[in-house]
Amino acid sequence: MEVKMFHKRYQFKDESHKFLAADTPAHDINTTIETRQRSSAAQLSRNPSNSMTTLASALVYKVDPNIDIRYQLVKNFGPYLIDIPRRLGINPALDAASDALVFAHTSFCSTFLPRSEYKLLTKYSYALKVLRNTLNDPVQAQSSETLCAIMVLMIVQVLANPAESATASHSQGAALILKGRGFFGPRDDFEKTLLATLKGPMIKVFEAVLCDNIRFTQREWKSFLGDGLEAKNINTDWFRCLSYLPDLMHRCRHAMHCSSTISGSSLPELVSEIMTLLDECRINIVALRDRLRTFEDAVPPSEITSTVHAQQVALLSLALFTGIVLSCVLSSLLEEPLRLRSEISQWSQEIVELAEVAVRYFPLGCMAIIICLYAAWIGARSDDHREKIETWIRRYANAWPGARPAGGLKANLEQTERRFMLEDPRLEYNYSN
Repeated sequence: MEVKMFHKRYQFKDESHKFLAADTPAHDINTTIETRQRSSAAQLSRNPSNSMTTLASALVYKVDPNIDIRYQLVKNFGPYLIDIPRRLGINPALDAASDALVFAHTSFCSTFLPRSEYKLLTKYSYALKVLRNTLNDPVQAQSSETLCAIMVLMIVQVLANPAESATASHSQGAALILKGRGFFGPRDDFEKTLLATLKGPMIKVFEAVLCDNIRFTQREWKSFLGDGLEAKNINTDWFRCLSYLPDLMHRCRHAMHCSSTISGSSLPELVSEIMTLLDECRINIVALRDRLRTFEDAVPPSEITSTVHAQQVALLSLALFTGIVLSCVLSSLLEEPLRLRSEISQWSQEIVELAEVAVRYFPLGCMAIIICLYAAWIGARSDDHREKIETWIRRYANAWPGARPAGGLKANLEQTERRFMLEDPRLEYNYSN
């Protein structure tokens, strides 16, 4: 499994005060976090029977679902984290990954503990070494705990640098495990929660849209995502549309660049299929927008700092992201996509407006906004608008502890645009059903 390692630029500086809500003094949040961490340290000092007990106790504290949404792991990364403490000691890869997570999260949100980049690198490297050894065991390689270890290491990457985690993620390894184990149902409740999280927008489908190293056929995608997404649901309708994109993009590239044809993949058929998905996405955007406005109208502005509000802002942003990507793929197949360009521009502006709202949930509560701003940049019609969006991306990235866009922001944005417009020359056009 190929994974990028941390570099010197990862300096865990707590600059989240740049994005605190106007009515929330920085010292209040810092005091709250310090109090919680000192309390946790005091508890650990009273009851450490061994290193595994200490790790389990620290992890129980870290996965508390009552922690502020800005620093919470469970609501931002998945409820499967709650079950990890009771599974420690079963799988060495999960143990090592959990240890790295505890240290990474403590460093991420701490303002008083000494930060050690070397120690984080050591723990992360050790976790990777143990994971590689575990993957060499054919039985453990397909276990729920090994899959969980990979997902935990994804979180460690995000805590270090969300801009790079989209292209250097362990979800490629998770995809290989899923292919190896087959696409049958979960073996227990823990694996059910794991797979539900792995289907999530910030992990599996997003990576498949942004990275060609994750390749599933349409049949595999349907088996993996299951029939649950077929039911109408305001929170997941956009996600169902997005789930079709990886396979659609491969078929579109093939139709545009290869002489051979695929059943159901002529240009007219592809245009019709994408337009149907885009219409569904438009309906979902309107519903999510109306729900968010209703919520905001019913609550005084000074009190809009809830987890519910953060999730509604994120869902609308992700639906707009999906609409922009679908429109970009469709416009690459049309000769005069004028209506699409106008709509994309409107959605782009709306994402920027949501970014201005979401800063109150910085850092973890607004992670989705970063990738959505990339789509907003692609949809912007003027250089001034693009410069404004670049400013917002830098503002988010630079305030993240140690985070910097990998490879240069402009280069990343242009590469993402070429990908969504099906113009990236490095992509493969061969398609297998």
